[in-house]
Amino acid sequence: MKDGQRIRLRKLGGPGKNGGTPGDLYVTVQIAD
Repeated sequence: MKDGQRIRLRKLGGPGKNGGTPGDLYVTVQIAD
Protein backbone atom coordinates (compact mmCIF):
# COMPACT_ATOMS: atom_id res chain seq x y z
CA MET A 1 0.00 0.00 0.00
CA LYS A 2 1.04 3.56 -0.61
CA ASP A 3 0.57 6.64 1.54
CA GLY A 4 -2.56 8.48 0.44
CA GLN A 5 -4.00 5.43 -1.32
CA ARG A 6 -7.81 5.25 -1.14
CA ILE A 7 -9.64 1.93 -0.85
CA ARG A 8 -13.35 1.56 -1.66
CA LEU A 9 -15.42 -1.06 0.17
CA ARG A 10 -18.71 -1.45 -1.68
CA LYS A 11 -21.94 -1.43 0.32
CA LEU A 12 -20.15 -1.20 3.70
CA GLY A 13 -20.97 2.47 4.30
CA GLY A 14 -23.95 3.99 6.05
CA PRO A 15 -27.53 3.12 5.14
CA GLY A 16 -29.14 4.92 2.22
CA LYS A 17 -31.92 7.45 2.68
CA ASN A 18 -35.52 6.22 2.82
CA GLY A 19 -34.46 2.57 3.23
CA GLY A 20 -32.00 2.59 0.33
CA THR A 21 -29.06 0.24 0.06
CA PRO A 22 -25.89 1.03 2.03
CA GLY A 23 -23.35 3.31 0.38
CA ASP A 24 -19.65 2.70 -0.22
CA LEU A 25 -17.07 3.09 2.54
CA TYR A 26 -13.81 4.83 1.59
CA VAL A 27 -10.62 4.30 3.60
CA THR A 28 -7.55 6.50 3.07
CA VAL A 29 -4.17 5.02 4.00
CA GLN A 30 -1.69 7.12 5.99
CA ILE A 31 1.75 5.68 6.71
CA ALA A 32 3.30 6.83 10.00
CA ASP A 33 7.06 6.94 10.52
